Amino acid sequence: AVSIASGVVEIRKANPKLNIKKLFHSGMVIGRDHMGAMANTLIFAYVGASLSTLLLYNQFGGSWLKFLNFDIVSDEILRSLSGTIGLVLTVPMTAILAAMACIKLPDVPVEIEQVQTETDDSQQTHY
Repeated sequence: AVSIASGVVEIRKANPKLNIKKLFHSGMVIGRDHMGAMANTLIFAYVGASLSTLLLYNQFGGSWLKFLNFDIVSDEILRSLSGTIGLVLTVPMTAILAAMACIKLPDVPVEIEQVQTETDDSQQTHY
């Protein structure tokens, strides 16, 4: 979420004339890239955590329906669903909040900000 928000801020600094819709769209593009990487990580984390559950099914020898009704299995299914829903909802929420916050920033282009930083650095006294 931090990388989405910081990306939107940098886009706003580069082009202060962008409206909230374009900033939101930029945040969503950044978020989709991160969501793809995070989805793979989430899948591997859940598969790794549920290996013991899969071994339990292998030894159980019953039907899938009975196996899915075990508490441990249903807990894992609910954890993976809630993690996925959280991941999917985080991207648009962060993008819209970052776009709304960036609209309130003053219109200062990047070049002016860099010149001010260089001027401030040269005026510092070194002991």
